Amino acid sequence: MNFIVKCFDFTICLHHFLFFCLFSCAILIASMYTKSRSTGKAGANFYLEKLRSRQNESKRRIQ
Repeated sequence: MNFIVKCFDFTICLHHFLFFCLFSCAILIASMYTKSRSTGKAGANFYLEKLRSRQNESKRRIQ
């Protein structure tokens, strides 16, 4: 009986540890996402690059 209790305690500790790891990873990813959103550099650069490529295509069509 004592062995079962120890095993049960170990599984609870393991589950808490895994949950903590997942939770910290989620917080890290969320903070990275909000940083990229707040600076807006990645999204804005991607959008500007799309606009430039469209303008270049329209210039080529006109020529």
